[in-house]
Amino acid sequence: MTINGIDPYVLCRAWLFDKLGEQSNLDALMKPAAIKTNTGVNLREVKGRKYSADLLPVTDERDFTLYFACHGDNNADFLTNYAGFISFLKQGLAGKGWLNIQLANIPGYTFRCFVKQADAYEAKTYMDEFDVVVACFKVTFTEPEPNF
Repeated sequence: MTINGIDPYVLCRAWLFDKLGEQSNLDALMKPAAIKTNTGVNLREVKGRKYSADLLPVTDERDFTLYFACHGDNNADFLTNYAGFISFLKQGLAGKGWLNIQLANIPGYTFRCFVKQADAYEAKTYMDEFDVVVACFKVTFTEPEPNF
């Protein structure tokens, strides 16, 4: 996975994370966007609604949620990596907020989006008891012009 051409693991030791046996990240990315609502005319004198002869289906924007994990060699290292990754996502390309997400297992697609919301992390190791600190968290993105 790359975000704006950068591997997030190299940058902040963050990566896409799925629970064992799940593929929720792939499912979220490959879910087709909804079609925009067609405007109909609802006249009292006519049964039902009347729509244009050419509906011209157009894709609406969509939100998708990806699950990430992040780790550090100790509590301070983890917090630096986690905060750095969230900041990287919020700033986007050239500080303008846009993200171009590409995955090796979805060749030919670039998901152009921006961060809508990042949830609090869920610690997978206790920060006081282990040398390595790992946590998982969700980030919701908005893709204004979906690929499909």
